[in-house]
Amino acid sequence: AFLDDDATADQGWLENLVRPFVNPQVAAVTGKVVPLWVSGQRPWWLPEELNWVVGCTYKGMPVSDNEVRNVLGCNMAFRAELFSRVGLFGTGLGRVGAGVYGTGEETQMCLRIRQRAPDSLILYEPEARVLHKVPGSRLTLRYLLARSWDEGLHKARINRVPGYSRSLSAESSYLRYLLFGSIPQRLMRAFRFDGLGEVAAISAGIMATGAGFVWGRVIEK
Repeated sequence: AFLDDDATADQGWLENLVRPFVNPQVAAVTGKVVPLWVSGQRPWWLPEELNWVVGCTYKGMPVSDNEVRNVLGCNMAFRAELFSRVGLFGTGLGRVGAGVYGTGEETQMCLRIRQRAPDSLILYEPEARVLHKVPGSRLTLRYLLARSWDEGLHKARINRVPGYSRSLSAESSYLRYLLFGSIPQRLMRAFRFDGLGEVAAISAGIMATGAGFVWGRVIEK
């Protein structure tokens, strides 16, 4: 089981996280990650749909019968025997040092599990809950754009790995949710200033992620 050093687990977290492993098909489990704003409150312009930017469970996260494509790095557990079958986490991915927005080692691990153990399950267990500290330095437009750009670069990289042809299906589902659900709903109540701010943040995140993805495809050729 893995827990970030800036996260605090609820009572019963570990028991809830490992409970699904009674099913031998379960390869990995991820729990719910709730943002703990160091400043005391969520920024008015940051919607729950963008919680992934700060490493937390987000609204619109693709979940089907509690099954997900990949775990959240802050709150996850793997069946130990899998590491000998699929290898360890990739050292070329993930956050390295201050100011670097790297991500993706847990996604790559889960995709390898899917490839080498296609009948395995990766589940979301919301009762395994942790609070994840979010400092003010991550609540800026600059961070949102940088983190989104880096996410796009990462998606371009994993999409080129042989055997991962459907690796972006979760992102496609999430993008449809944003374009045809979240944004229209907020535009219908455009008289609310915070709603317009959230639309702007979602739009900026989409564009930065898309630009990073396109650039990633270019440099990987």
